[in-house]
Amino acid sequence: MILTTWNVYRNPQRERAALIDFRDQELRCLVASAYGQVPFYRNWFDAAGVLPGDIRRAEDLVALPLLSKSDLKNAPLESRLARGSDPAKLVFHNTSGSTGEPFTIYRRHAEEDLLQLFRVRAARQYGMRFRDRRVDLTASQSGGPKGPLRHAAKTLRLAQVESLDITRDTSDLLREVARSKPDVLTGYPAVLLNIAREAASCREFLIRPRIVIAGGEPMDALMRSRIKHEFKAPVYDMYGTSEFNLLAWQCPESKHFHICDDSVIVEILSDGEPVEEGEQGEVVVTGLFSRTMPFIRYRTGDLAIKGAEVCGCGQPFSTLGAIQGRTVDYLRLPDRLLVHPLAVLTGFAEWGDSWIDQLQLVQTALDRVVLRVKLRRPATPDELDRVISAGEKACRPARFELEFVDHLELDPSGKFRSYLGLDDVRRLKHARSSRPESAQTRVVPTTTGKK
Repeated sequence: MILTTWNVYRNPQRERAALIDFRDQELRCLVASAYGQVPFYRNWFDAAGVLPGDIRRAEDLVALPLLSKSDLKNAPLESRLARGSDPAKLVFHNTSGSTGEPFTIYRRHAEEDLLQLFRVRAARQYGMRFRDRRVDLTASQSGGPKGPLRHAAKTLRLAQVESLDITRDTSDLLREVARSKPDVLTGYPAVLLNIAREAASCREFLIRPRIVIAGGEPMDALMRSRIKHEFKAPVYDMYGTSEFNLLAWQCPESKHFHICDDSVIVEILSDGEPVEEGEQGEVVVTGLFSRTMPFIRYRTGDLAIKGAEVCGCGQPFSTLGAIQGRTVDYLRLPDRLLVHPLAVLTGFAEWGDSWIDQLQLVQTALDRVVLRVKLRRPATPDELDRVISAGEKACRPARFELEFVDHLELDPSGKFRSYLGLDDVRRLKHARSSRPESAQTRVVPTTTGKK
């Protein structure tokens, strides 16, 4: 662990060849561990006719098939975890993500701490200091017992982080951010923009962080400009997922994204084949340090533009030109309340992993929010009550309803969207009404919920 941590901080100054050697060495360790300790992957390798010794370099991964979230979800949890792992003693992260499929990821404390170091390394390139006070505006979906490194950091007053509830009224949230006087402000771009707008109209509260870091959803140029203007601070972008933590971070010089090559192997594929620089493809990732619950050739569902093999800033990391996606809109509720969709879905993965196959949050009217659910199995009354109570609390004063559907439709572009706001619903209705009758689909929902 100590040697790996030392290498994490040395790698940005290394030559590309040395970084690749480090990456491929960790890949060989990952493959050996997955095959020897995780029953799911032993079966997966055997079915593909591949032995651990066949995977020596990142380029050898093409011998293995791609994995989806559904592939892993459909396997028993004990088969996906390294032998001897006790979920109760592990750190866990819940996600519904862009696919709308509830899922829980487990890690040992050492893995969690190491993956967090990659994020800290990137933030330090932006100027973050160990004793900076950070305020985080995201919906936390992690838990489990705290590890010794986190306890030590808290005792030494290092990496002080205050996470605020983003479901609160915007004016209250603004007041809390101003009270905290953060050196570093992090959060979803939509939340940061909303706070920036509120601050612009309420000069009573002055928020002047030294650095703003956005992540969790795409941020367009207009959002970046407005956030930067209001907070009078540089705005940087990080790209990550619950499965891997940090995948890439925006280069302060080139504005492209450095891929975290010493933590993940990222493939940009179209129809299963690598794309050329400047082309768009699906993001497929192998996590080098997730050994308790490995992810190998895992389809994230994201799209990105493949960048240069080495960043022009001089660091040895490969790049992404851009991460393609859609900025998540707030739910616009009565009384001018705004609620971030991810805040509504917090915890649904933990509560619904065993019975929810896929979900989609849809605002059909100003005073009505619907959670559409495709079931894996019938839910118990307690499970239903928990989801309904959480949804009602997050969406109040709007009416929250639960619908069971046989399938969830794709966007006309062919992608699935797990959140649909009012504008999305109107646009999709128009698009579907213009299609031939034979191309339309019909969902007959069964609705339950408290009125």
